[in-house]
Amino acid sequence: MRKKLVATVIIVAVAAGGGWYWTTTRASVAAAQNQPQYIFATVQRGDIRSTISGTGPVASVNGVMVKTNQSGTIRQVLAKDGDRVKAGQVIMVLENATLESQLRQAQVDLSNNQASLENLLNPQATAVRAQMLKIESAKLTLKQRQQDVQRLTLSAPRSGIITAVKASAGSDIAANTVLFNIFDDANASFTVAVSQSFAGKLNSGHPVQITLPGFGRVEGKIQQGAAAATPVSGNRDANVPVSVALPPISGLRPGMVGQAVIQVDGLDFPIQASGSVDADLVEVRSQVAGSVAQVAAAEGDRVAAGDLLLKLTSDTLQIQLQQAENDLQTQEQALKNLLDPAKDPSGQLTQIMNKIEQSQITLATRQADLADLQVKAPVDGQISALTLRVGDKVSANTNAFRVADYGQMQTTISVDELDVALTKVGQRAEITLDAIAGKTYAGKVTKINPEGIFRNDIATFEVTVQIDQPTGLMAGMNSTVNIVTQEKLGVLWLPAQTVTVRQGRAFVQVLEGDQVKQKQVEVGVRTSTQVEITGGLNEKDQVIQTIIRPTAQTGFSLFGGNRNQQQTQTTVPVDPAQRQQQMQNVRQKQQAPAQAPAGK
Repeated sequence: MRKKLVATVIIVAVAAGGGWYWTTTRASVAAAQNQPQYIFATVQRGDIRSTISGTGPVASVNGVMVKTNQSGTIRQVLAKDGDRVKAGQVIMVLENATLESQLRQAQVDLSNNQASLENLLNPQATAVRAQMLKIESAKLTLKQRQQDVQRLTLSAPRSGIITAVKASAGSDIAANTVLFNIFDDANASFTVAVSQSFAGKLNSGHPVQITLPGFGRVEGKIQQGAAAATPVSGNRDANVPVSVALPPISGLRPGMVGQAVIQVDGLDFPIQASGSVDADLVEVRSQVAGSVAQVAAAEGDRVAAGDLLLKLTSDTLQIQLQQAENDLQTQEQALKNLLDPAKDPSGQLTQIMNKIEQSQITLATRQADLADLQVKAPVDGQISALTLRVGDKVSANTNAFRVADYGQMQTTISVDELDVALTKVGQRAEITLDAIAGKTYAGKVTKINPEGIFRNDIATFEVTVQIDQPTGLMAGMNSTVNIVTQEKLGVLWLPAQTVTVRQGRAFVQVLEGDQVKQKQVEVGVRTSTQVEITGGLNEKDQVIQTIIRPTAQTGFSLFGGNRNQQQTQTTVPVDPAQRQQQMQNVRQKQQAPAQAPAGK
């Protein structure tokens, strides 16, 4: 009986001790778990930038769809898709028998009316004809003076890069003075010297790999072989020039030296030769003398055909223009005096003069209509979308072909009304394309359409970005554009969610001991993800990014078991090493109270 009693007491004691240990441990764990946990963000030094994004198709900067001005049948097609052409070059010729007949009829009408005038005047005919000749002469002089004044303004004759400017504001310029040099980099070529024995194996269109410092490797095509060139001094191994057409390369300059590699079937080794970019320069000369009033282009600028380069002023030309206008008025008045209505009571003379004037107008119109049968390229560029063929009948305003300079490419994106205020001409942009993975093109904003498109209660504005060095791009490719509106390099920053602003002042939360405190900081650039810290914190300082506040309902029993415990928290990215250290600290706090009874 005594043994049973002792055993019972021992069992009860052990059970009581175990219950005390379990209860104490659970209480300690619960207390630790009821403490808030913190995820910290560290003040870092790095770059901050804010961008505006959009998508849009790639297109040429100055592409033009050329239309027919007259109806007719196509008689000649002088180019094909892919050909490079110059502004003013005839691409297509139409024929229209009706227009040709109308021109001949206008010539006959004018001749008949002039004969009627001579018959009517008879004795006066000689004087009237002489006076009419004076009027024609005065008109020609006036036209010449007007052209001289127009020549005071110089425009770029073709697209390209300005490589030299030889005029400055205020300087006096003589006629026929070279003022600008323009390098047509869209139609550049590269000349290499190849042994005559190898040159005979190279045909037009043969690919050539050319390495240019600063531009990498580009592929050109032989445009002029040297098989028929005469060797110097009869030497078969003499070098002869071979011209290679280059693709459009932005920033190319004449005289740049490079290395060409040509693979030829039948040769065990490639042909390697050095060469240079040909200096295909256009000299822009003054056509009249004058004083420079404005220089509108600088060395290194890219210009399109027709862009303003320079303006001159000339008092002499302005005076000559006024004199020509006065002379024409004098000669016309002299003719009126000869044809005084008082000397022509029937009005026949006036009627014939009116007919002659109308006949001259009609003739000029018919001549212009006939000239419109020639369809010309309005700008330098490359032909595309030319589907018409000889014999096709077309009406006026029919799409004939497209001409575009694919050496200059751009893309246009839509920007909403909130972001367009942050967008400025000249801001740099980064462009990527689905079709060219892994490559980012640089560009800049060149145009912001001032008129928005209102749709679904939101106004959007078209923003145009020109692409630098668009090698490999094709019109129509879809692009993604990121316009950099703000950028700072090497500054202190924090994640945007760690900084709050109240009444114009910025604050962060910091942990001092066991207390969370608000700390005022100074901020600079702010984006959707980053905030620049300009004062109040140092690099590597830590602020609270997220506070995890647990909520739990815990039930206890003698030997353990508890109802499920849940926590509510905000999930944010966190450094794994930082998170591991935080969890280790929590486990140490949980284990420390539980070890106390074991020592007793």
